[in-house]
Amino acid sequence: MMCIRDETKALSMTPLLKGIEAAKLRRLAFASDRIIFEDGETIIQQGQEAEGGYVVMCGEAEMLVATPNGPESLGTVGPGHLIGEAAMLAGTPYFISVNAKGSVEALCIRKDHLLKFLEGCAESTSVALSLIH
Repeated sequence: MMCIRDETKALSMTPLLKGIEAAKLRRLAFASDRIIFEDGETIIQQGQEAEGGYVVMCGEAEMLVATPNGPESLGTVGPGHLIGEAAMLAGTPYFISVNAKGSVEALCIRKDHLLKFLEGCAESTSVALSLIH
């Protein structure tokens, strides 16, 4: 089981949150939920409203995009990767689907928590704006 120190470290590894002081990241970690996804389980579904982002804590997840010929793999992501943040910040549905490859432990950050957090962090404003545009 992960502790708040592990969650804070994983948050600090994500490009959107890199460089933000640990005390602020700990507050975000406390406001987030840990979720375990089993092999093949959908973490985010392409086309669904983006209500949150997921930081992969343990395990790997496969990114997929729907095509006329069926799902196409875009690769895998692992610990420290934030999934779904661009769609969440842009206020659009998720652009891709992401499924667990094996067991995946992730930290779910709700949209309202992340937006409020980013408002108070000048360090992340330019990164957040670049994701939206």
